[in-house]
Amino acid sequence: MPPFCQACKEMVIQGKSAQRAAPFPAASGGLAGREESMIKTQRIHIPIRPSPIWDGDRVFEAPGGPMVYPIKAKDITVPNIFGGTVLAKRVEYVEVKVSKRLSSSIQVEVSQKGLLDCVGLVSGGQVLAVVGRGSEPKRTLVFLEPQALKDPEVFEALSGLLLKEGFERVGVSAHLKLGGEAEFEVVVGGRVVPAEDVFPHEEGFEPPVRAEGCVLKVEPDMADTPLEYLENFYALIKGIDCALSTKGKVYPIVGTMCFGSQDKAARNVLRIFAQDIVRVLDDFVGRVLLPTYGRACWEEKLAGLGNYKLASYGLAYRVPASIYAEVETLRIVYKLAKNLLETLLKKGEVSYRTRKGYPLREEYMRFLSEEEVDLLMSFPERYRGGEKLVPVEVQSHV
Repeated sequence: MPPFCQACKEMVIQGKSAQRAAPFPAASGGLAGREESMIKTQRIHIPIRPSPIWDGDRVFEAPGGPMVYPIKAKDITVPNIFGGTVLAKRVEYVEVKVSKRLSSSIQVEVSQKGLLDCVGLVSGGQVLAVVGRGSEPKRTLVFLEPQALKDPEVFEALSGLLLKEGFERVGVSAHLKLGGEAEFEVVVGGRVVPAEDVFPHEEGFEPPVRAEGCVLKVEPDMADTPLEYLENFYALIKGIDCALSTKGKVYPIVGTMCFGSQDKAARNVLRIFAQDIVRVLDDFVGRVLLPTYGRACWEEKLAGLGNYKLASYGLAYRVPASIYAEVETLRIVYKLAKNLLETLLKKGEVSYRTRKGYPLREEYMRFLSEEEVDLLMSFPERYRGGEKLVPVEVQSHV
């Protein structure tokens, strides 16, 4: 399998299998023309109260099976899955040295004094809080499912534990930074060619526009607004003397959206409650764009909902590369995602009504203008019959 295919597959943490879906209903008819069905209310809630839970600097990843930790002279095995809302499994262990491995798959970085002082995550969907400060502290490993933090009693219990250990109570900022990892097919003389044939690799240097296997990857700088992100993107591709295609018929290409923050607490909330955040993005963004994945993505089983990865800056969410075929659609998708997530971070909740899995039109209009909703809902049909090349000439108009 080519390297770029493997990289795409590594993003799937909680990906759902997906069949090729029908296009999202066009703006003119919406869902009204379909058979009436029950309207459901979705409520996504995350705790955003100031807490030492958010005072962490590192992300830990662990295997899906049991994890082994050294305890004094012997090892113990701790199950990697805990049910309910119990603040489970506290374990004491001896002093550790810098960069000593606690298991074969978890690398824990500690201060020069050998003290663990961070709250991190495990990839199996649980929070790992490594607690301990002072000259000879007792270390505590706290395993907790993120959903358990929604229980006020559990939230306060863990907050109190971390406060006693010297962690700071911090608030969550609602301002997000926007980035992207866009992939394209390279077209020369009307034919799709491997990107590495046109953009040779530079040893020891990873530019923001580069070939990764057979596709071209473009990674603009993080931006504060959708318009600034567009400016950063088009500034990078200005001057490229070949066409860039979003079709994805030959090679699987995606248009990963990146959400981050300069605020440590906000980054940790994005990572701890990634599944809740991705659920909102799937409903409003992923479902409408799903039919626009290229054929190669469907063949490689890369198309679908629920695909994301945790990152140092926060969260990366996979969408089709098709959004780069239209400047205005690209701006609208980023505006919608930013408004949704900042509302969730500010209020701690997003509620909306759906029919057959799709948010109602009026729910979109809480975050977009009526014209923007029309353009987004009609995009799949427009894309299916339209040009699938990145409009590189528009950079001066963004």
